[in-house]
Amino acid sequence: MKKVIIKILKYLLIIGLGLILLLGVVLAIQSRNIKNYYSAMLNGKTSLEAATANLKAQKYSEIKNDAEAAVTYFGEAENSLIKIKENKLANLIYPIITSVNDLEYLTKTAEVLSKSLLRSSGILAEVDSATSGRFKGSFSELSTADRQAILSIIYQSTPELNGLKANLQLSLDNLNKIHRIGILLPLNKQIDNIRDQLQTAKDAMDKLVPLAQLLPALTGYPQESNFLVILQNNDELRPTGGFIGTYGLMTVKDAKPNNIITEDVYHLDMPCIDKLKVTPPARISKYMGVTYWWLRDANWSPDFPTSAKQIQNMFLSESE
Repeated sequence: MKKVIIKILKYLLIIGLGLILLLGVVLAIQSRNIKNYYSAMLNGKTSLEAATANLKAQKYSEIKNDAEAAVTYFGEAENSLIKIKENKLANLIYPIITSVNDLEYLTKTAEVLSKSLLRSSGILAEVDSATSGRFKGSFSELSTADRQAILSIIYQSTPELNGLKANLQLSLDNLNKIHRIGILLPLNKQIDNIRDQLQTAKDAMDKLVPLAQLLPALTGYPQESNFLVILQNNDELRPTGGFIGTYGLMTVKDAKPNNIITEDVYHLDMPCIDKLKVTPPARISKYMGVTYWWLRDANWSPDFPTSAKQIQNMFLSESE
């Protein structure tokens, strides 16, 4: 039994030494590609950091060159990894091919982020150029012409925003493919931090893209928008928050509210008592003891979109 164990250990030792020798041969053959990969990644990292610094400094026109350089460097790094993967000997060693795949996922993430920064910098540069640097985050202080210029750029950039959203999702997918145990094990904490930041950015884009699509209606651009504003009294509870005691009409043009008029809800309800006879929902009739349904009780559904539609319909009916 002892001799058998010794023989097995000898065979395992021979196999292990053979694998180490094979690994050494592969690394020696691929030394140029490994060196090129490392050099390209360092250059890409430097360019990406420079682009990020310019973004924080709001130097939008200077981001482009750094972001383009980062994309190029990370592309070169990815090509070096592809050459390593093309080596048949490297493909026979599982630890090598697994590590190369992990590095490829990380490199693709860096490349996609660089492309995202490049695309977003174009939008920011347009805004900065359109307002000659006057936009510093206080939108309400801008002139009408400046607001129109910014709204036009954002409105037309919806496809770009969708592209950025897709890039963020692609980056998350790449990071999730990285093995927890492997060549990137020492960077697990940093990778988790990057993943959390990407997820936060992705969640923000999920909200921003629909908002950009609603921009014309919300900001009154390019056509003026009209809003019905409902003021609810939470001291007299109703399903959407409170009793509708006051309503208002507001127009918005180029993101600036105009002509805000408010009225007591009874100003609209009372003249319609003998004109409109809308049957209320059973619960309103039962618990509030009313025969007909008026704007003041239109928010009967706890689902706000349903109540909002009903409020709009009743307002229009009573306004005729």
